[in-house]
Amino acid sequence: MKRPTYADSQVIHAGDHIRHAGQPAVVLAVLDTHEFASDRDREQWDFLERGFVISETGTNETYHYREADEDIALVSRAATAPT
Repeated sequence: MKRPTYADSQVIHAGDHIRHAGQPAVVLAVLDTHEFASDRDREQWDFLERGFVISETGTNETYHYREADEDIALVSRAATAPT
């Protein structure tokens, strides 16, 4: 199984704080590895099976991606381990 990575090759993890097209966001789920920021996120997104789901912090809009591009960059890792 190929783990999703950012454009700089770092592995994407649920709970990561990121920039999405310049906007602050958080990774809610990494579907390839069944990694979720919360149990609620698991129930909501597990059906997608591949890629990852993010939510922009200011707008709460969610996006599903199969792969990261240069518009998605890691800012910091989550303070706690995802479920």
